[in-house]
Amino acid sequence: MALAARSVQVPLDPDFHLAFDTELLRVHTAWQGAAASLPAQRRGLERWLATTTGTTLWGNPPVLPWRVTDLVEKRVVDVPFRHQFRGVSAKGGASFLYELAPRENGLVHIHESPRLDVVDGAVVVVRRFELSAAEVWLELLAHADVGRIIDLPGAPAAVLIQRETDVLLVAARGRPVLTWQTSLAPADYTVERISDDDDGSPQLVPQRVTRDEARAHVVIPPHGGEIAFELCTAIVRSRDEAERLVSKLVPVRVAPARMDFVTSAARDTNAPPPLEIQSGAFVGVAPKDEPEFKRERLMLPPQFAGAVTGMDFLPTGELAVCTLGGDVWIARLPGAAGAASKWRRFARGLRAPGALKVVNGVIHLVQQGELTRLVDTDGNGEADLHECVSQGWGFIGHPAHVAAGLAQDGDGALVAALGGWRGLREVPFMGWAVRCATNGADFEGFARGLRAPGGVVAFGAGRDLFATDTRGAWAGACKLVHLREDAVFGFPSTTPAPEEEFKAPAQFDAPAAWLPHSLVKSAGGVVVIEDERFGPWKGQLLVADADGGAVLRVALEKVNGEWQGAVWPLLGKLGARSLAFGPDGRLYAAGGSGAALEQIEFAGRPVVEVKAVHATVEGFDVVFTQPVDAATIRAASFSVRQFACVQGPAEEPQTVDHDARAGKTSTLKVTAAAVDAEGRVARLAVEGRRPGFVTVIQAAGVRSADGRKLRHDTTHFTLNQIPR
Repeated sequence: MALAARSVQVPLDPDFHLAFDTELLRVHTAWQGAAASLPAQRRGLERWLATTTGTTLWGNPPVLPWRVTDLVEKRVVDVPFRHQFRGVSAKGGASFLYELAPRENGLVHIHESPRLDVVDGAVVVVRRFELSAAEVWLELLAHADVGRIIDLPGAPAAVLIQRETDVLLVAARGRPVLTWQTSLAPADYTVERISDDDDGSPQLVPQRVTRDEARAHVVIPPHGGEIAFELCTAIVRSRDEAERLVSKLVPVRVAPARMDFVTSAARDTNAPPPLEIQSGAFVGVAPKDEPEFKRERLMLPPQFAGAVTGMDFLPTGELAVCTLGGDVWIARLPGAAGAASKWRRFARGLRAPGALKVVNGVIHLVQQGELTRLVDTDGNGEADLHECVSQGWGFIGHPAHVAAGLAQDGDGALVAALGGWRGLREVPFMGWAVRCATNGADFEGFARGLRAPGGVVAFGAGRDLFATDTRGAWAGACKLVHLREDAVFGFPSTTPAPEEEFKAPAQFDAPAAWLPHSLVKSAGGVVVIEDERFGPWKGQLLVADADGGAVLRVALEKVNGEWQGAVWPLLGKLGARSLAFGPDGRLYAAGGSGAALEQIEFAGRPVVEVKAVHATVEGFDVVFTQPVDAATIRAASFSVRQFACVQGPAEEPQTVDHDARAGKTSTLKVTAAAVDAEGRVARLAVEGRRPGFVTVIQAAGVRSADGRKLRHDTTHFTLNQIPR
């Protein structure tokens, strides 16, 4: 499996499996035995490469099996063509959907559907092919193996390959009548195998493969409409056994092609209903230090596979969530207190999805190796079509190579963030922000230098894109970065970034907001507060801390064309990785250390808080949510200091002051403080500010007009620009 990171594993039987390589459009391996282990997360020194424990029956080499030819002046010539994997359908059994695009000859759509038959006691893998009209000749490499071709007179529809201890039989049936081309040819290709070092770091190890291969190509003539044929493969002990089996296989009638079935509203009458479960009710939790919010917690069903990694609401008001273990669930949340919630499994078998977004009523998600659209074609409540929107980035299967966050930019393109941690330079777009149209066109990477992103969001009227990133080497602290064309955020990124940048990052575009280690340990999802139902913070951002348990509030401003902003804690003891606002105005949070979903509602009582901070020519404007006591707005009520987060190879966060002293801060002088007429803005004059530093503004001496302390009196403000 290491040779095909984007494999789809299909159980043809509880004890028989097949893996299809979606990049090279080939059956990678067929084996008898248990399913391959495909870990979504690595724990300690646990191996992360997929392994099989059964008996490998056959496979195919890492080459594209399709070839396109045509007659030009009575000569057979190869026709250049593109190929594209389009998805997997579960309707009527598994079907792999892909297309070939011969130059100037239109698209050839192909559906390949494997199944297992038992014929006269022999186990037969049947691959059914449905093809749309084709104006060119097509050749399909059905099998290539070490051995020799055995003639089988009287059976032109079959080919035998004598292997060391057995015989591989492949027979073709269907219409039009197909012919075979066989050969014994030298194979010479290089395979990039993946090694799994003791510390978990992946390495690509080129391996040259040279051998004599017996090859069996099936030849498909041009045709004006849809066709269907089947290739039947079995492992037998002898030629005599093969002859008897061929006589049973070839005469079987092949059902006509019906390629629209997988996208139509027609029902698969043999499909079981989707799994539905009922879980408990929301139960109130009331942290003593958060009277401004009403919090309720719902324990998630035990059937959930892994932590919640993404959430969004459907137009129906239902909540869709994806889990690290590869499932998507849809919940009908209770509308009344004490009522149970109902969950329906919508999809399964995904590869560590990192984010989910509903676009035009349809669930889209980003897996480690693919941007996917989930479609319920027949309306039974479960996705039967997993459409591949894009596989435009490199992927080798390592659990650390996260794909997180999913947003739409101002043009409607889908945007995701790919982790660069433990990246390999040869693997494209690791550490990049990427985007493509909703139909998969125009894929590109446009910003880079991300280590372990946790979320992406579109913000403001201009739909500026922001992503969270987690601290570590070359990331001095967690941060919120502004994703924009050609921005570089400091972490080594893979090709197409320059090689020297991967070895020693030089360019560093400052984040819009540093998220100091004292506030957040692992930055997760990010959402925009869209209206005033969640308090006086409309237009600001919320960022989840997956490890530390907090939800942070971020208020941004744009100065001299660059974003910068202030950070405060808002909620604690949550442990959330994913955030989403519901149509009811509540915040929903899940995916951290606890197997629970929380709904948080603003209680409506006045909050005494710093609402925002703005850099000014002379210092800072501190904006409050409520009028403050003017007598407390004086220079002595505030303290201001600065520090910088260090960019470098160290894993642990490091800070320095103005004099580059590690772990120190530089104290600034507040020379004046005044309040506006409404008592909501304190204008501070501050000496010694430096751009490029985090400014800590503490307002311990400020009181509200009715004498209350601030809910949080400390602001961490990333000062990138001083207004001119």
